Amino acid sequence: MARETTHDKYGNGGFGFYGHGTVFRITTNGFFTTLASFAALNDTNGYGANSLAGLIEGDSGNFYGTTPWGGKFKQGTIFKVTSNGVLNFLASFAGTNGSYPQAALLRGPNNILYGTTFADGPKRIIPLETRFNYDAGKVFSINYRGEIKTLVSFNEANGSRPCNRLIQGKDGNLYGTTGSGGLQYIVPTDNGMPTGRGTVFKIAPDGAMSTLIVFNGCNGIGPSSLIQSSDGSLYGITSIGGATNTANMNESYSWEPYSGEGTVFKITPSGKFSILVLFVGANGKNPNSFILGKDGNLYGTTASTILKMTTSGKLTTLYSFTEGSGTWPNHSTLMQGADGNLYGTTSRCGKNQCGSIFRLSIEN
Repeated sequence: MARETTHDKYGNGGFGFYGHGTVFRITTNGFFTTLASFAALNDTNGYGANSLAGLIEGDSGNFYGTTPWGGKFKQGTIFKVTSNGVLNFLASFAGTNGSYPQAALLRGPNNILYGTTFADGPKRIIPLETRFNYDAGKVFSINYRGEIKTLVSFNEANGSRPCNRLIQGKDGNLYGTTGSGGLQYIVPTDNGMPTGRGTVFKIAPDGAMSTLIVFNGCNGIGPSSLIQSSDGSLYGITSIGGATNTANMNESYSWEPYSGEGTVFKITPSGKFSILVLFVGANGKNPNSFILGKDGNLYGTTASTILKMTTSGKLTTLYSFTEGSGTWPNHSTLMQGADGNLYGTTSRCGKNQCGSIFRLSIEN
């Protein structure tokens, strides 16, 4: 979700009038309004379909977002929507400029937006007979006129499948993650195709990219979005992985050492990596969203809970979801409002069995 200065919340979700997603507004007292609906997947003149990644606020109170499907080339779009629901097309993805964006955009300086696409880039550096039928994704920038520029093309060796939002660090660099890839750790999947376990990367203002961390299963699998604390440290989560049994850590093809249910990790400004939390079920599992609170603590959701975590890794469970309140919080939708409360969405259950929008009051 994104917030406007009126304290109303704006967001996007699935289904709707055409069955392919909506943009909505909800007031602080819970009044819900559908502002716009996305049309069919095969509508090549449309604004896209299935926008789920969240909105960001841009110029003049407008909001910007991505769709992973639809548009002129049926490979996703970038759109603009006004606060009263006027939907405008900005750009279509065609493969050469990326395909299937799955993350929210980042608003950078000089009215430039940054984002990632899940697929398309140079061919991967692996044997021809085991290559996937799509490429490895891109990092792009786009201005308000809809002009897209490719900044990085992933190639498996430097990561692949970026599907989380970028952040801009205090040093001016862009930071992000890839869900798989990384040359240092290549293992076969069930269908025999090799893939790494994900990376954390940095992009300098001149476009130079460097890999900071390669995940190997024991330190987590598939890192999600990053956040940065006041001291410049990066924090992130992996939704699965982490070694609870290190007996077979050197057995590349065994999942036994990766029996954890996700991790919270930290990277210091000097590049030191550490795991702060290993989820094992009793303390939560499958973390999917983390934010930095106004009090300096981290707040996040797992498959069934809302958590508070200090920067040293101390966890506190604030709330456990039930079928009545909604279950399975949506990926990267948690936010803190101007009132200090936490807001987010769930994908299942709730009053009408179609998910919910929740608010949680936290004590400072």
